[in-house]
Amino acid sequence: RGDRQRAIEALGEAQTLGADMVVTARMMARLAAAAGDTTQAALQLEQAARLATERNRRDEAIEAWQALSQLVPERLEPARACADLLAAAGRTDEAASTLREGLARAKGAPEEVQLAAYELLSRLAPNDTTAHDWLAKTYAKRRDRDGATRQLRLIAEAQEKSGDDVVLVETLERIVVLGGEDSDLLRRLGAAHER
Repeated sequence: RGDRQRAIEALGEAQTLGADMVVTARMMARLAAAAGDTTQAALQLEQAARLATERNRRDEAIEAWQALSQLVPERLEPARACADLLAAAGRTDEAASTLREGLARAKGAPEEVQLAAYELLSRLAPNDTTAHDWLAKTYAKRRDRDGATRQLRLIAEAQEKSGDDVVLVETLERIVVLGGEDSDLLRRLGAAHER
């Protein structure tokens, strides 16, 4: 215990003397986690992640956001920040996977945070009907008929391509209920009913 405390103090002093803040914050996070202080570890990891992001040190930022996401899985923000960086690095499949895992673990996250994560997921994985469905329900709840309809149309396109007429009918009917009664939609609904 005393050795850890002295090490943390030494790292703090090193920071004031100009040591790399990202590296020292990660070291302080490891020491805090080893001492069982999850709150301090999370603070240090978040500091390291934000600094690395600001300084365009993408790999270090990704590692720090991933570590923070593992440490506090109930928080969705670290997974989303990590996914943003992964997507910017062209690692879209990994970014989508990171978001899916984060969303599964952080069910109690504020709706605004979930909304931003699902919007990002829908851009990273355009065929992810689960993301589009969540967005459609959320937009409908917020009385954003256009947003909900747009998401449902994306779901319907994927269902049409896969030939899943039973769920396609349900999706097209949801669009009609929202007020999407254009002739093309009604034609598609009729054709899906006939199949």
